Amino acid sequence: MNKIHLYSKPNCPQCDMTKFLLKNENIEFHEKNIMEDESHLNYLKDLGYMSVPVVMVEGIEPIVGFQPERLKELKAI
Repeated sequence: MNKIHLYSKPNCPQCDMTKFLLKNENIEFHEKNIMEDESHLNYLKDLGYMSVPVVMVEGIEPIVGFQPERLKELKAI
């Protein structure tokens, strides 16, 4: 199973909805808080992302923002 990485920050409604959906669908993920670890923030900036949430899984296009249908597809990974 590929690891699912969720880049997020506190007080972010889209991040909270993404976490809720992933948990509700029993999709295991590793949260990377960009406010707690500057290296996570710099990584996203280096890739050109300007907002969170960003969900990254090896082999698929990153999911930016709250995209319920794409997130649910991660169950098959």
